[in-house]
Amino acid sequence: MPIGNNFFYIDIVKTNIDVNIALNFVSDPAAGSVLLFNGTVRDNEDGTPVKFLYYEAYEEMALKEIDKLISDAFKKYDLNKIAVIHRTGKIEIGEISISIAVSSPHRDTSYLASKFLIDNIKETVPIWKKESFGDHEKWKRI
Repeated sequence: MPIGNNFFYIDIVKTNIDVNIALNFVSDPAAGSVLLFNGTVRDNEDGTPVKFLYYEAYEEMALKEIDKLISDAFKKYDLNKIAVIHRTGKIEIGEISISIAVSSPHRDTSYLASKFLIDNIKETVPIWKKESFGDHEKWKRI
C-alpha cells in the first residue's frame, strides 16, 4: 500500500515497476528539472554471471525509513516532489528493482537529491537481495 501526500510518494510492489507512476507524480509546473533514476538487475556481480535477484523487505519499516530519507532530502535540497518505488520478489535480468523520481527548480538539485536517496536507501532501509548464480546463492543488503 503506497504512502505519501502531495509532495512525496512511496510504494513497495511485487510486480513490474511502472516508471510512469513515478514520473507523473513528480511532474510539476514549477519544476525546471524532472529526473528519473532506475536501478536495474545486471547480468553479473563482479564478473560472475547472475541468473536473477530476489528481494525481500521488512515492508512496514522500509516504508518508514524511506519516508525519513525523503524528509531529509526535502530539508537538504530545494525540491518540488519525490517518488520512490521499490520492487520485491524475483526480478529478472534487465528489470527495474527501484525507481526514484525527483523534481526541482534546477537540475543540479535533482541529481544531488537522487544520489542522496539511492545511496541512503541502500545503507539504511531494511531490504535484502539474494543473488542467484545458478550453482549457488548469496544474500546481502541492497
